[in-house]
Amino acid sequence: MITKQNALDLISINDKIKDNELFRDSNLSDLDFDDLKLNVIDLKTGEILFRQGDSASSIYLIVEGEINVIQKQSFGKINSSVSKNFFFGHVEYFLQTNRNSIAIAVKDACIVELSKENIEILLSRNNSILNNIKNSIFNLDLTTISIFETAIQELHHRHGSFVA
Repeated sequence: MITKQNALDLISINDKIKDNELFRDSNLSDLDFDDLKLNVIDLKTGEILFRQGDSASSIYLIVEGEINVIQKQSFGKINSSVSKNFFFGHVEYFLQTNRNSIAIAVKDACIVELSKENIEILLSRNNSILNNIKNSIFNLDLTTISIFETAIQELHHRHGSFVA
């Protein structure tokens, strides 16, 4: 369930998301979150954030709690647990596909949803964010990695300042 946060809560959320792996090795002074319109989502244990087939129009940052991401593959299911200070949903976002997984709260969770607009703003401000995304794809098959790399290269050309 998406909940509206008051200004004090948003200041706290902004401070907490700076510890997320998405921003590892980033110059935090370049990351001004105040002009981002963040959706803060509170999930109770067992609640579903997204299902297979849903639009993949955002990336998620975990502020608190734990999310189980279950992905169907041709050889079975991949089940991964993502917890505080990690991000997920980025592969499908950059591949511009619908969700091929389901995300369920294993523990009560607070999630920040980054929209396309927010992602573009952040990528234009800091080179290390794109590298952190690129370095997070270790568990994909070779075909998907190739498609993902192409999508990242297109971003690199659009935002010429990034190191690929």
